[in-house]
Amino acid sequence: MTNVTSGEMRTHWENVSTRLQAIEQKLNGTLDTQVTGSKAQLAITDASDSSLLDAGTTNTVTILSASGTIAKLEWIFINIPAPTGATTGNHRVIVGIEDTLTRSRFIELNSPFSEPLTVGMLQFSGNAMSHSIESPAMLREFLGRGVHFGDIANKSFRVTYHNNTDVTQSNTRMIRVRSIQEAVIQ
Repeated sequence: MTNVTSGEMRTHWENVSTRLQAIEQKLNGTLDTQVTGSKAQLAITDASDSSLLDAGTTNTVTILSASGTIAKLEWIFINIPAPTGATTGNHRVIVGIEDTLTRSRFIELNSPFSEPLTVGMLQFSGNAMSHSIESPAMLREFLGRGVHFGDIANKSFRVTYHNNTDVTQSNTRMIRVRSIQEAVIQ
């Protein structure tokens, strides 16, 4: 058995205390860190469409992630002005993931001929259908759960616009999407 003097014990505990203080300073302070090897990329896609869309017709804009990636939607902004000169009818927009939008649509808004359609993180205009997201708060919550789209048509992000008015839609239909795209490992 080794005898330890009180001075040796005090020195030992002072050393332990000094080391703990150094560790605590590192934990409470800032650390220089760097993430390496990430394949994630922020992508902002502007798929606005200024083509003429005759009365009674439909147009679909398809957004794919980059080849070999899957994308997580971060935000969406869609603004479709009322068709200039329309006097009757309505127009609508359907937003979803897949090629036909029969099962996985999450926004469907309808507006009279004289009012715009807007989908955004801070603004919504148009009448939501019963199964649709109907407010910016609902959209933020929905996207926060993780909505993904891919690099092939049946996994794409799609916006379908129906011009059911009595004039050609000549206004630009603004469609902007921000996503984080990550490589798919197979």
